[in-house]
Amino acid sequence: MSTRLKINPRIAYFLGLFEYNYSYNLNEPIIGIMSRKKEIIEEFISIAINELEIEPNKIIVEHAKEFDKIYFYNSKLKKLIKRVLERKTHIFKYKNEYSANYLKGIYDAAGGIDKKGVYILNLKNDDMLVMENLGLHTMQNGSKSYLINKNTFLEFIRTK
Repeated sequence: MSTRLKINPRIAYFLGLFEYNYSYNLNEPIIGIMSRKKEIIEEFISIAINELEIEPNKIIVEHAKEFDKIYFYNSKLKKLIKRVLERKTHIFKYKNEYSANYLKGIYDAAGGIDKKGVYILNLKNDDMLVMENLGLHTMQNGSKSYLINKNTFLEFIRTK
């Protein structure tokens, strides 16, 4: 593994998905997600194997009643990912496939729709800045950040 993480649209999606999942803040070399959605799990595993060159036998899948937990251990990769995410306001400043996939990853990890609209749960300030710079505005309501221009947002993240 190199000392730099080569970003492409699939890696951008992985970054968003990982950052808003349980393992991001752990002080362990775990990289993982929890999800109920089969397509998100399959995409996470596919990116880990095909883009990040993680050996399939290193990926652990735990099935639970509410969700599946998928993870692997790699301290070097976790440091590289965190270093990239420290620069996300610079990396995802253009309305392109990279930014769309990054925000799609965040939405798949922490987004939803309720009677008030489309939201992202616990949206971080720097991601709010990324979105504002892309013309995607939010309104805070408790722990949920609602998209003011929800159709624009949903169309943008579907461009992946």
